[in-house]
Amino acid sequence: MQKFSSETSFSPIWFNVVKDLNEHNSWSHLHFMNRIHELIKEIQSYYNDLRKKKKKFRQNETKTSQLIEQFRNLKQQLIKCKEQYHQSCSDVEKQKQAVEINQQQTIPNQGVITNLSTALTRLEKKCQSSMDEYNQIIEKYNACKVEFEQRYADSCSSFQMYEETHLAQMRTFLFSYTQILAQLNSARQKNFNECQQKLNNVYTVDSLIEQFIAAKGTGQDRPNDAEFVEFQNSYVYSGSYEGIPSSIYRKRSLATPINENMLNNNMASTSTNTPSNSSLKEFKKLNENKGFSSIFNIR
Repeated sequence: MQKFSSETSFSPIWFNVVKDLNEHNSWSHLHFMNRIHELIKEIQSYYNDLRKKKKKFRQNETKTSQLIEQFRNLKQQLIKCKEQYHQSCSDVEKQKQAVEINQQQTIPNQGVITNLSTALTRLEKKCQSSMDEYNQIIEKYNACKVEFEQRYADSCSSFQMYEETHLAQMRTFLFSYTQILAQLNSARQKNFNECQQKLNNVYTVDSLIEQFIAAKGTGQDRPNDAEFVEFQNSYVYSGSYEGIPSSIYRKRSLATPINENMLNNNMASTSTNTPSNSSLKEFKKLNENKGFSSIFNIR
């Protein structure tokens, strides 16, 4: 921009419009970056606090995690005991049918019936044991289920509060970021509007031309015509030595004194017009004996 200092008619726009626009936009971006850095520091600080809160939250919910694992194991045991009990009941029913079939034969075999009855008794005991175990698991499961539901509800409430606080804070950060962007865009738009206003109202084509003419012009008056100027003798004696060059004054100090009345009369006759050759000869002849020629060095 230095080369546009004052060389062109467009230089006022460079310095008063473009330069101001760039400076204002630079300041707006600098303010934007400062706000962004402050926001980043706030987010970083919140992140550090969030890590501590997460660690504390997990420690408080350790019992809930253990209870969830216990409830999951009881559920698996319940399913297993249920299957065993149902299998035992199925074996007992099959054994009963086998005993009844043998008893209904025309010639029942007492040995076979006895063995079947013994096996049936053993299966019934196993079935009863499976049923008792199944009932115990059901009781444990139901008790754990009540505690699990209460504990799980409390944990969910705590987790929900934790997440609501976290989401609200993140929304606040995002809202702050959008506000910073809005302020930047608003400042830039204001700068653009001022630039357009200057271009439309102040720095028009006519005004730029007028400024250039005022800076580079040579004046409004036209030069006068040249005229012939007569020579004017500037060395006029007035009764003193003022106006006589120092070199002549030094020569006068070495010459014979001059009769002032004669010098005044002769100088008065020659002060307004340029002396001719004849008048110079007469002036020289009259003053030869008085040393005047030595003063003016007339030859």
